Amino acid sequence: ASISGVAPGTAQDARSRTRSRPKIDKNPSSTAELRPCGPSMTSNTRTGAHAGDLATRALPVADDHGFEVPRSLVSKYLAHQERRRGGAAAAGAAADWPSLLAQARSKRYRTGAALPPLWTAAVRAGVPTAHRGEAWVLLSGAAQRRAEHPGLYEQLLREGAGAGAEVADQIQRDLPRTFPAHPRLTPAFLGRLRNVLLAYAARNPEVAYCQGMNFVAAAVLLFVDDDADAFWLLAVIVEEVLVDHYVQSMLGHQVDQQ
Repeated sequence: ASISGVAPGTAQDARSRTRSRPKIDKNPSSTAELRPCGPSMTSNTRTGAHAGDLATRALPVADDHGFEVPRSLVSKYLAHQERRRGGAAAAGAAADWPSLLAQARSKRYRTGAALPPLWTAAVRAGVPTAHRGEAWVLLSGAAQRRAEHPGLYEQLLREGAGAGAEVADQIQRDLPRTFPAHPRLTPAFLGRLRNVLLAYAARNPEVAYCQGMNFVAAAVLLFVDDDADAFWLLAVIVEEVLVDHYVQSMLGHQVDQQ
């Protein structure tokens, strides 16, 4: 018996089955609707959302900062964004960030110092992208460090340019490897990144430059417009936040892994 449950017939039966096949409209202007495989996409709201999800998965999705979201995580990322818009983001948007930043400029915060409750609540709700760079610089203590050493970045940059061919070559090799798919990493941006890394190599000869610092510095520069501020923020991260991570022994990494 055939799969359809009808016994094989004669040649005449075959011709009859051929004539009964539906015609395919090859006219592009036809008004016939093309539907995706599976359940109807218009039958209910859930299937409509499924259609949107399929469309999203078909195109690259970038996060708020320009990084492409892996396709396997697109659905989770979009769901997370919805929760942010409906919850913590609303609380963050309600904070008076210009006033908070003005207060931070006068307080001269240092890394690890306690923040007022209003600040703590605002930061936990999420720092708006427009204020993130300045908030990082002020709250980390980088601004205070820069104020205590005026002009030092420019001096170190001049010294870093002659810090040694080996260090400069290591930095230069890693520049094009830094977030290569990110749209903002133009030649001009990579020039800024090179300057910050060279200046830090001159500041801290013991560390000079370690692989991985390029990603940290680039992430800072995506939010901080002033190169000197970015340099001092990198110094705070390497020397006070990620202590012993960027050293030859990589002791900080070993401790974190344990």
